[in-house]
Amino acid sequence: NVVHSLRSTRHYIRLVRGTPMNKTNRYEILGDGSEVLDKVTQLIWQRCSEGQNWADGACTGNANADNLQNAFKIADTRANTSQKAWRLPNLLELNSLVYFDTPDTNINTSIFPNMPTDADVAYWSSTPYGAYYSYLVQFGSGPSIDTSPLYVTTRQYIRLVRDAK
Repeated sequence: NVVHSLRSTRHYIRLVRGTPMNKTNRYEILGDGSEVLDKVTQLIWQRCSEGQNWADGACTGNANADNLQNAFKIADTRANTSQKAWRLPNLLELNSLVYFDTPDTNINTSIFPNMPTDADVAYWSSTPYGAYYSYLVQFGSGPSIDTSPLYVTTRQYIRLVRDAK
């Protein structure tokens, strides 16, 4: 999605500097391979979308899409059964997974394999937008990214995260 604007529209930018992280060593695969540590954000992500299982080095099965209320319930259940503090990521955390170097999706598929292939693959964030909407991140066919708010009863995909510390 490309947004066009008039030249008279005021835009703000933020410049940053530092040593860029090498894309090949940003992530560290943990344990049995079902989790990955993002060394930049210090977040641990599930490599598979909810509904899939990690088996034989890949995400197997089909990812489940659900509404936001059920996404929170799924995170709570996963946290209680695993004794790990899994939760739904906020918008900034989910946006940290955006990766524009792949032609068909906006996520690193070597780290997050077997993503749903819908053109509009979107994942819930925990960041609300008013009373009845929440933000999502669309990882569909690149090279664009959509972080629009969506009505909370819409069915979207779920990927859980937890803090490394």
